[in-house]
Amino acid sequence: MDAACRNYESAYEGLFSHEIFETISSWSPRFNEARLLADAIAIRILRCLLWTAQPTSAARFWVKHRHRVRSLVDRRGKGSENYGWEAWEAIWCKSFAQILAVTRNPEISTSGSAQSQQVNAQFSHPEKSIPIGERIAPWELLHHGGYWWNRAWKHVRKRRALASQMPEEDRTSPGQSPASAIANRSHLYETYLALEPHLEYPIDNKDGYDYSLEVLNIIRSSIRSFSKRHQERFVEQLRLEEAKECLREERWDDALLIMRSVWPCLSWRRAGWWNMVVEAAWILRKAAKQTADADSLLRLEWESHNSVFPIHPELKHNFHSCLDDVNPPASKPSVVIISEDTLSPVWASLHFATVEGNVGESLKTQLVLVSTARRPSGPIHLSEVKIVFEGGLRPIRVLSDDSETQTQASTTVVSDIRLSESSSSMANSAVQSPISGLASLFGMANITIQPGERKVFNIICVPREAGDVKVSSINLLCETSAFSLTYVINQQITSDARWWSVQHTRPFSRQLRRETDASTVRILPKPPKLCIEMPNLRRAYYMNEKISLAVLIRNEEEETADVSITARLLSQSRNETVISWQGESESGSSGAVLNEKDASSRHIVSLPRHSIGLIPSAGSHGLTLDMIHILNAMQHQLELTAAYHLVDDPEAPLTRTITVDLPISRPFEANYELMPRLDSAPWPSFFDPGSIGKGLSQRFLLISKIASFVIEPVIVESVVLRPQEVLGNAICNIDDEKSVTVNQSSGHAHEADGIIAPEGLRESNFELVVQENALGDPHSVVLNLDLVIRWRRSPEDDLVTTPLEVPRYVIPMSEPRVLLSKRGETTTKQSGLVHLQYTIENPSMHYLTFNLTMESSDEFAFSGPKATSFSLVPISRRTLDYRILAYHGTKWVRVSLGVVDAYFSKALRVSPAGEGIKSDGKRGLLVWVA
Repeated sequence: MDAACRNYESAYEGLFSHEIFETISSWSPRFNEARLLADAIAIRILRCLLWTAQPTSAARFWVKHRHRVRSLVDRRGKGSENYGWEAWEAIWCKSFAQILAVTRNPEISTSGSAQSQQVNAQFSHPEKSIPIGERIAPWELLHHGGYWWNRAWKHVRKRRALASQMPEEDRTSPGQSPASAIANRSHLYETYLALEPHLEYPIDNKDGYDYSLEVLNIIRSSIRSFSKRHQERFVEQLRLEEAKECLREERWDDALLIMRSVWPCLSWRRAGWWNMVVEAAWILRKAAKQTADADSLLRLEWESHNSVFPIHPELKHNFHSCLDDVNPPASKPSVVIISEDTLSPVWASLHFATVEGNVGESLKTQLVLVSTARRPSGPIHLSEVKIVFEGGLRPIRVLSDDSETQTQASTTVVSDIRLSESSSSMANSAVQSPISGLASLFGMANITIQPGERKVFNIICVPREAGDVKVSSINLLCETSAFSLTYVINQQITSDARWWSVQHTRPFSRQLRRETDASTVRILPKPPKLCIEMPNLRRAYYMNEKISLAVLIRNEEEETADVSITARLLSQSRNETVISWQGESESGSSGAVLNEKDASSRHIVSLPRHSIGLIPSAGSHGLTLDMIHILNAMQHQLELTAAYHLVDDPEAPLTRTITVDLPISRPFEANYELMPRLDSAPWPSFFDPGSIGKGLSQRFLLISKIASFVIEPVIVESVVLRPQEVLGNAICNIDDEKSVTVNQSSGHAHEADGIIAPEGLRESNFELVVQENALGDPHSVVLNLDLVIRWRRSPEDDLVTTPLEVPRYVIPMSEPRVLLSKRGETTTKQSGLVHLQYTIENPSMHYLTFNLTMESSDEFAFSGPKATSFSLVPISRRTLDYRILAYHGTKWVRVSLGVVDAYFSKALRVSPAGEGIKSDGKRGLLVWVA
């Protein structure tokens, strides 16, 4: 292919040498034959260059051949300022476009696979053989075929223009012209690849060259090429030229068909190229007027009244009379225009004053009509403005009322519109609402708008359903006896939404600063005016307390309400609480659903719906909710829901819900201390058969210190210690409570009254006797006890029983123990003298020997053995007496007696077993000396 290209180039250069073209006269037929040969060779060279992927070289050769031929024609031929040269130019462009159509160039070809096509297929990049940095002109980059088709039709039009400029004597047929004129004509006009003058453009305009057909075919070929590459603006320009050509030939229907397909989606409109839009509008107007297309005229006149279109001297600039010069159609034209497609001389928007509203309450909205028409044009008489919503708002229809006169000399007019129910005669509309089943509301207003005017209408809406509401569309209707036009605005422009008001008789606006769209609003459910109150709610409640909550329901609605109520108790853990309405039988409360769970895993105790009945306006009704068996100390929540509806509107249910916190806590906490006591009853003996029927008994004193966590003084009726379980072969007898208040400084105790203050302390003592059932049983006894407190808040309140758990006590019945007690008062009244008794018990079945040592002290003197030892037979005890005389009078003195089991070498702990003796947690015991 490279060799063939070089051969063609050699032949091409030889043809344009001085030996061929320069020696042939222009009048000779060989001159045109040489030109035809040159064109053929040039086409061969172009094909070779494109075949070898040299697009820039091909574009340069195309330009080179055009320049060389034009230079040759200007020097040796009949010049390039005639229709024949333009005919060659058009053919030369068409030929190159046809060659490119069959060329496999992956950059500009659209016939290959999708993978081989590039996104930018408008021109081909230079080949790699061109040096980097070499300057390349834009026309030297090989463009796709549409570019060459576009050049071709321009040359055809210029050919027609030059042909039309020929004088009539040159356009006559040879039979009607003298020989001198024919000879002169042959020297003036180029007929290479063109017709003779009398055939090119005959005088009678018949059977001549069909320039329009040629132009239209080339333009359509160019359109197809540009469309494949998505060059939309170029396509629109070519369609415009196609329509112009149809208008020139008075092919009105074809021109109208072309412009109707282009006009709604002009990219020039979106880009703001209004001069080109105006040109397209004028072409559409001519075609529509000639074909009496009222639909297109209405669309065009509506948009051309916008201020971006300049004033045209041939137009009346009155929209309502745009069809006066058109033959009336058989039926009344009805046109619907969408705002996204065209401009408008009137723009409408609707804004909500607030972000949220409520069902049944007034919602302020503002309808704004703004004229965007140019000043000299006439007013726009709207017959209706229809507003359609997405959501629960009913459609609004604002009808024209021209009887209302404008009293304000201002470009902005603010007025109010009162809405009423739509009548059945107004039910039909050109644009239907997407909300089925909602009847329209209508109002009357003067909606005729002058150029440059703004009209603001305040509208009060009353929503009937909850949910999000958005302006779906605003429809502007122009209804006359000649036509019907509807302009549909689907998208609201709320970037600079303003709210208009009147201050000092002058309109004033402020910007609506909202995070959400000003054409949207959230409708909340109607706020119920039924009040639920709990007048006797206390700050705290306690376990096992019966809670009676007074519930007062007050109707603040303007009408009588039919009310029912439900109650739910929500807890974080499972509970056995029983709730019921006071006055209902216990079986009636069995419908409560216990221990359900909600989404947050809360346990719910609920009551079925309780019907209250009718409550008149401003009336009230009281109930009492009882709660028992509250055994868990935690934070509970009580939820009361009153469901009701007004008697006059049973289809609109309303609810009022309140939630109150019920903190349930422990009323009391207690600390316990089990102290051994000396049992004065004689022990059984194996030598006395009558005393061995029962086992040994041990006496203890349980000291409970009860702290009150109730936030108010309470009355403690009784404190009872009761055995829950005794493990072991024994029984436990418990005496009644002895309530005392301890004086820490003296150790004296006295009887306490039944009232305990907040954070107060109450000490209750209980004596326990643990009795074995068999003598010599070596097993320990385990005691499980409960402390039961019966109390009330006030004498009028119910009695509350609160059980407190007592720690488990293990009593080793067969282990020896040492008890210290005071002996009763003696006749000798000496200050600082006290009689002590150490009782050593051996309840085991072993023979035990103990070593005893009394430690001396500088605080007292004592009488009794300093050190001694003795033995105890099984099931026996022995008492050792000491007398203590304190040196410094009344005080606590430390007394330490060491008792060691001689066999096991184990020291026994001495336990206090009476009043006036206590343990300090260290070695020894403290004895109160008076």
